[in-house]
Amino acid sequence: MIETNPPSKSDNEAQLLRNVAGKQFEGIVARAINEILNREGIFAVSLKQLNDLIKRDSSFRQVLEFAKTPVSNPCDQSYQMMLPDTDVLVYYAQKDHAGFVTKRYHLATVSCKVSFHGRETESTFWAKVLRNHGSKFYLATEDKFGELGTCENGNKVRRLVESYMDSTYLMSQYRSPANSLTKDIARFYDVFENSKKSGCQRQDTRIFDSKRAGGKYCKRVRPFDDLLFDLMQLKFEFRR
Repeated sequence: MIETNPPSKSDNEAQLLRNVAGKQFEGIVARAINEILNREGIFAVSLKQLNDLIKRDSSFRQVLEFAKTPVSNPCDQSYQMMLPDTDVLVYYAQKDHAGFVTKRYHLATVSCKVSFHGRETESTFWAKVLRNHGSKFYLATEDKFGELGTCENGNKVRRLVESYMDSTYLMSQYRSPANSLTKDIARFYDVFENSKKSGCQRQDTRIFDSKRAGGKYCKRVRPFDDLLFDLMQLKFEFRR
């Protein structure tokens, strides 16, 4: 048995600060999605918010149940439905011509990480499990400490997310000042409206990641702007 010391007060405080920053980042990701895409019938919610919606309207349970994945229990030869890393759940509410919701589709789960600190395997594990699930499993990150490196000079973190995540999206640090997110949402909204002429295809912008140095992107690691266009493409799949 290896002797270890209990976590110090400074370790516990650092973990608490990371948890607080993580929750703030989840809220920022959800806000950006909602303020741009709610008009298009796409909504981003936390697990708690989704459970609250289910209490008021049981039809929301469909979104929650489809986000789950079966996990086997070899002891009793059964399967249990489990939720993956569900920081932000994104769904599409399809409406009829009268404006009533007829069905809700779980489009994607977004795992949100301010930084990695060796935790990249949490997201990539679930991405691998959900590879043939039927909805997308994305990663959004500030990559606060530059742990992703570049495509040309990749490291373990980079290669794992490139190999297993459906896509990884990079976003600027918005926790302070808060009004800068509001300004960028307004800037992006004009780009988004113009993109409708081309079917909401990616527009090669990085409004939500404008402060990052170049060379960070590749086919699987993209600026956060692309997530909003990619969610629209997932919605269109249910309208065909």
